[in-house]
Amino acid sequence: MLQLNLLQRLRELALAVACIVFLPLPPSARAAAITSAKITEFVANNRGGIIDEDGDQSDWLEIWNSSGVAGDLDGWHLTDDPGNLKKWTLPAIPIASGGYVVIFASGKDRSEATGEPHTNFRIQSDAGGYLALVKPDGVTIATVFENYPKQFADTAYGLGFDTETPVVFLSVGAQGKWHVPTGPVADWAETDFDDAAWNSGSTGIGYDINWTETGINTSYDHLLGAGGDVENAMRGKNSTIYIRIPFEVPEPEGIGELKLRMKWDDGFVAHLNGTEFERQGAPATAAWNSSATSGNRDETEAQTFFEYPVNQGGFVQGTNVLAIQGLNSSVLSSDLLFVPELTGTFQNIENLLTGFFVEPTPGAENGVRIEGIATDTKFKPVRGFYDSPIEVAITTSTPGATIRYTTDASTPTPSNGSTYTTPITINRTTTLRAAAFKTGFNSTNIDTHSYVFLDDVVTQPGSAPPGWPNSSVNGQIFNYGMDPNIVNHANPSIGGDKQVKDALTAIPTMSIVTDQANLTDPGTGIYTNPQSDGIEWERESHIELLFPPGYVDPDGNPTGFASPAGLRIRGGFSRKPENPKHSFRIFFRNEYGNGRLNYRLFGDEGADEFDKFDLRTPQNYSWSLGGDSRNSFMRDIWARDTQLAMGRPAT
Repeated sequence: MLQLNLLQRLRELALAVACIVFLPLPPSARAAAITSAKITEFVANNRGGIIDEDGDQSDWLEIWNSSGVAGDLDGWHLTDDPGNLKKWTLPAIPIASGGYVVIFASGKDRSEATGEPHTNFRIQSDAGGYLALVKPDGVTIATVFENYPKQFADTAYGLGFDTETPVVFLSVGAQGKWHVPTGPVADWAETDFDDAAWNSGSTGIGYDINWTETGINTSYDHLLGAGGDVENAMRGKNSTIYIRIPFEVPEPEGIGELKLRMKWDDGFVAHLNGTEFERQGAPATAAWNSSATSGNRDETEAQTFFEYPVNQGGFVQGTNVLAIQGLNSSVLSSDLLFVPELTGTFQNIENLLTGFFVEPTPGAENGVRIEGIATDTKFKPVRGFYDSPIEVAITTSTPGATIRYTTDASTPTPSNGSTYTTPITINRTTTLRAAAFKTGFNSTNIDTHSYVFLDDVVTQPGSAPPGWPNSSVNGQIFNYGMDPNIVNHANPSIGGDKQVKDALTAIPTMSIVTDQANLTDPGTGIYTNPQSDGIEWERESHIELLFPPGYVDPDGNPTGFASPAGLRIRGGFSRKPENPKHSFRIFFRNEYGNGRLNYRLFGDEGADEFDKFDLRTPQNYSWSLGGDSRNSFMRDIWARDTQLAMGRPAT
């Protein structure tokens, strides 16, 4: 599809720009409001996408000019209320043929033709919403989304094509007219210009004279069509040639992605129906006798097709004209070449299908359409501490979806894990992960529940658990199991399994889950490459805060939390592989499914939302190096608590 000059770049700049500016089209391209347009996508829950001029992540919608001609949206309407079809009226926003315009649905109500347009309503994200584009008569609905499904964060909903047909409007050998001007020629690029007296010929148009010891060699011979003597008309007289190539378009509606494919030597200015859309090697103002500014072009490069988007003007029903001002490097140049093709795509706008688009494309053609998104799986009973076997049921509200699950912490996929059919028996500490899948649907995030059995925890053996290394990897030492000298100690004031269990249920537990390779793979694992740093050493994971039975949080949180996250190793000295334990840093990002953790982790003493936090283990005075860990654990906490008690900042 075609795009406005700035909007063409919007997708790649979406997270960096602060506003969208609509560039005006030439007067001939905005003569009237267009007659056919569609809402092709909208985002009703914009959290990590494009940002408006105020720095807000406002919801937005996109309008596609499906008319096949350029114009503006003057007098069209947008509404979220079927009882008020004129709720918000669009200004005269210019829009190219097959182009797009992005409108913010922020409720800010800004309707200037320049700058960012904002509707006076927001788009409903709950199921059952209504959104329509209405023609200037205030009655005819051009696009409507009625009772649309629940919308997901940073996921677009709209119209997509299952197929599109490539179309060649103008190919090599097309018949055209050419003329070497001897003075100014008014309106020569316009559709209705009378070129009857011009020379006729087929493309390509040009000449090539290479003088050699054996005579004349015409290396462009195979590219030049039959026609008048271009060489005699140009050489020594003028470095400009005017070319007009007519072609027919029975119906412009639904045509998009117009591209000029061009072999050229040495410069040109291209027009479609009188509107300039591309120039290469041409001066800022091309006169009737201008020369190319790029000098002599390499002949090998000149014989290669280069593609240029036709992002101005548009088609008319019936006869259209591609007009090219060809430019030579000088009046005495030995060669000249112009071989144009004009291509595009046709999409039957009657066959548009609604669906979701996982990657929104504001200002650009929609990507792969999916029918829906499989809803999250639900677990019963949920994560937590248990002391006897349980039966866990997993459900999804998406009819016909298949649930896949794993119990080894790996990510469930259509090809990894087991298919859920009946409740799963869990009788030991287990990480249960699941997701719902359905053909034509995208699955949502992987749901993770950790079930902790204290009898299983205190009897962990010192040998490697399944999947973990049996020996060091890259020099990284691994230490497994519970210390039997503590767990089995006969003196209950020192140890014993009951005291250990009481300690484990005195405070919440954090469970971090990630694919095994993310930790221990020799080449990519962050634990087996602990001194590697940076985002390339961050791995997708899941973190849970588990409240033990009967636990009352002193900070007032009724339950723990669960969230996808990024996981890295953090620290300095503690990164050394000879340390069996490393500190972690947890990141919350949109790409994992949660851009921020909203939780009062430290009650009134700390923040109530987090982009990241550390799980820090003191290393300078620690058991791993033969030191006394009580030194740092006691003095650090005392120092922090004292700072806070004095009303000062502290970690």
